[in-house]
Amino acid sequence: MPRCKYCSASLTRLDKDICPFCGGKEPLDGDASLTLDVTKVLDKVNVVDAPIKKKSRIIIAILAIIFGFCGGHAFYLRKIKLGIIYSLITIFLLGLSLILYFFTPLTIWAFLIPYLVYEIYFIIVAIYYLVKKDLVDIHGVPLK
Repeated sequence: MPRCKYCSASLTRLDKDICPFCGGKEPLDGDASLTLDVTKVLDKVNVVDAPIKKKSRIIIAILAIIFGFCGGHAFYLRKIKLGIIYSLITIFLLGLSLILYFFTPLTIWAFLIPYLVYEIYFIIVAIYYLVKKDLVDIHGVPLK
């Protein structure tokens, strides 16, 4: 830690103009008295608002039908939490299907019934995205 050249008190680099202990002007010697002016070192930051591309309703509907079980349409809209929730529901339904397969006399229907119900749900979601006109993505941009 630098010391005052007048009273030898410990100073911080913020005390470069006046010593808070003895009142001496410019108490730091040499390089310790110099501070870096950040505004001269950094270039001006150019903030350019990149145009946000509108998301397509048709692509969202296709993703909801094909990849709805893993949250494909939610990830496309940048709704990450919703996409993770859809993925977790799929894992839960897969586990439920395995339990039904091993502990009931149902065979292939143990896998198909939960999946078909889930797929019908995503067909309804796809129709909702196609019909509803005032939907927006995560940035608040309306869907095209």
